[in-house]
Amino acid sequence: YIVVEVDKRIGDVTLGVLDHADETHIVMTADLSCLKNVRLALEALDHIGYERSRIRLVLNRSSAFTGISVQAAENDLKRQFETTITNEYRTAITAQNSGKPFAHAPPDPARAKEISALAKRIDEALAPPKPAKAALARAVPAR
Repeated sequence: YIVVEVDKRIGDVTLGVLDHADETHIVMTADLSCLKNVRLALEALDHIGYERSRIRLVLNRSSAFTGISVQAAENDLKRQFETTITNEYRTAITAQNSGKPFAHAPPDPARAKEISALAKRIDEALAPPKPAKAALARAVPAR
């Protein structure tokens, strides 16, 4: 898989990347400025005819106190989050400051499960279909 982080502004380069993406995961936090930007991005993508089924919302730092609940954020965006990632500020800031991925930090079971579940959903959604047994049997000549 190829993961590309794009600018929050939807310009020609971003649209080119999105046109080639099988899925687009918008990672966001539940604060007013982020909600506004994501709502505007979703409206712009709807306006140009981007398939809504290719867009997934991921709420990062879901347990952070922002004054906006997960349900309120979903209601505002009129979409549900595919997944939520628990807030673990200490691990995240340590990883950022040290330059070491948080995967190398002591395990955080909740976040590890959430990120693993997201990766599994992406893998299952994008994996090539497995051939049916009957079709496979016909493809292999009998001896």
